Amino acid sequence: MPKIQLSENEWEKLNLFLRRFEQLERTRFYSNPKLKNIQYKIKGEKVDKGFQTRFEIKVPDEETIKSFLLSFRVFYMEGEHTNFYSIYNLLYKKILDKKVRNDLATIRSNYTKALNTSFTSINFLGKSYLPKDIVDLWFNAEYFHTDIEKVKELDKIVISPGKSLFFYLLIDAVITLTNQISILKEIIVRATSDDTV
Repeated sequence: MPKIQLSENEWEKLNLFLRRFEQLERTRFYSNPKLKNIQYKIKGEKVDKGFQTRFEIKVPDEETIKSFLLSFRVFYMEGEHTNFYSIYNLLYKKILDKKVRNDLATIRSNYTKALNTSFTSINFLGKSYLPKDIVDLWFNAEYFHTDIEKVKELDKIVISPGKSLFFYLLIDAVITLTNQISILKEIIVRATSDDTV
């Protein structure tokens, strides 16, 4: 693919994206593959008075996750110069190579599906949560903002056995999204290099 032609502002956006991705790569969570091996298990067993359900979750400690989310959010949040969709749109407009454009379309589709798939949705207290709802809830009630209504909503979940599942689903969603962001980064590197691919 030939090097794409960009305005100074567009170059700045792509360079900022690459710089922020380097920060993401340096986080403990991203740089240690063992930490991304998360698991959620539900075990049921008979007990004297019926049936008991136990939940087991294997995720990194919360500080490791917070650090990762702080770097991840610049790709996720609308209004950020490095937002996934903003960078995707810029590249899709500028890249003329059909194969690369198809690759971009696939990345965008995978990213969008990861946010909206009902496969990993959950119904809790009469409300259905897609992955994007779970990310939104954690981001706006716990990690980056203090939306009072979302804090109340998350508080209801936190006092229930569903907290560990919601936390697991948050981590699972951001891992899946980060994989697509990483592929987008590789396209930026190829599209902005002086070599043709």
